Amino acid sequence: MPFGMTNDSRIVVMKQKKYVARIYNRHTKNEERLRFEVGLTAYLESCCLSFDVPCFVSSKDDAKYVVLSDGSLGSLTWFIEGEVPDLSSMSDVLSYGRTVGEISYALQQFESDSVDVAYPAIAFHDFYNLHSLANQTKINEFLVCPPFEIDAEQIAVLQGYYECGFNRAPELNVLPKQMVHHDILVFNLLIDPQSRGMSGVLDFDFAARDIRI
Repeated sequence: MPFGMTNDSRIVVMKQKKYVARIYNRHTKNEERLRFEVGLTAYLESCCLSFDVPCFVSSKDDAKYVVLSDGSLGSLTWFIEGEVPDLSSMSDVLSYGRTVGEISYALQQFESDSVDVAYPAIAFHDFYNLHSLANQTKINEFLVCPPFEIDAEQIAVLQGYYECGFNRAPELNVLPKQMVHHDILVFNLLIDPQSRGMSGVLDFDFAARDIRI
């Protein structure tokens, strides 16, 4: 899997069961954000979805995460079996689409649910607030002179989205909003190799309130 670089993760096997042990990047995950993710995945687990989500395993004192000696946060989640969907397969693409619809609907209902922390909100069309390095100068430099080889047609697509985000901001800001996954790429999906049905949706690190799409 080419992604998953944000946190330090390892597969742990105990009593013939697999888990994912994770130490979070201290620059991208704080305790409030982690508590929100714990609440969100617990809610999704209660929705009886057709696929699994990585729910948190409780510690001996019933905590869903721990604070390590250096201040980093750590957790243990269930391991979900499956493989990355094959987008050249029509059945996998259909399963992908059904899964996006199912989890989007579940996340829409989450608005009325309660967790003990504030809902995070991230507007993905508000480019300059997505990352501390995402300023106008840096983005223009990337588009004019990319730091790696990229096709001119792809650059044109990025340029179009970038300009559209600003030109259409007033219209985008009034669209309906809900909780969204924000990172539902094929690498965050697992499909059952036999049934070709979706077995898991992973990585809720960026889940937040945004435009309902």
